Amino acid sequence: MGIITMAKRFLADSSQALANSPEEAPQSDSSHHKYILGGVIIAVFAVLLGVSLFFFFWRKLLPLIRRKWTQRGGLRAESLMLRCFQLEELQRATKNFSEECLVGSGAFGNVYKGTFDAEGILAIKRAHAGSYQSVEEFRNEVRLLSKVRHRNLVGLVGFCEEAGQKGAKVLVYEYVPNGSLLDYIMGNEF
Repeated sequence: MGIITMAKRFLADSSQALANSPEEAPQSDSSHHKYILGGVIIAVFAVLLGVSLFFFFWRKLLPLIRRKWTQRGGLRAESLMLRCFQLEELQRATKNFSEECLVGSGAFGNVYKGTFDAEGILAIKRAHAGSYQSVEEFRNEVRLLSKVRHRNLVGLVGFCEEAGQKGAKVLVYEYVPNGSLLDYIMGNEF
């Protein structure tokens, strides 16, 4: 039964009651109007409250939830089975990314040979400033590379992610001493 039907029935019953007892008509009519007016005011208040809560949730609470999810999207070295390097230790291992440690360079960045006490010799790929469109792009690359395991490919050992858009983004790989695959294919001997 719809609200309109109920309202019509209520009004019909009210008018019938008024017709049966003329001496109570003014008092009964005003009390019914009070109930109807009270119901309308409560309904309008409930709708306004619902709309206000909806916009509060949509504009205030939803961005907070989204922010928490993006913070959760950060790289966790433990779950990826990778080591999270500090930029200072990478600078020490490569002598502050010096030319003598430079192994090669490409479109995305330079590759340096780094010497560590515990890990030994590793290849350190430091990305150019504009190599990644966003922090999330770098994180996706780390996640994907951490899953790639093959005996003919160098494995990802760790990463370094400095805070912010302009922060350092560095990938640390196993070091392969005999040059690149291109050198091997082209026949350059060492």
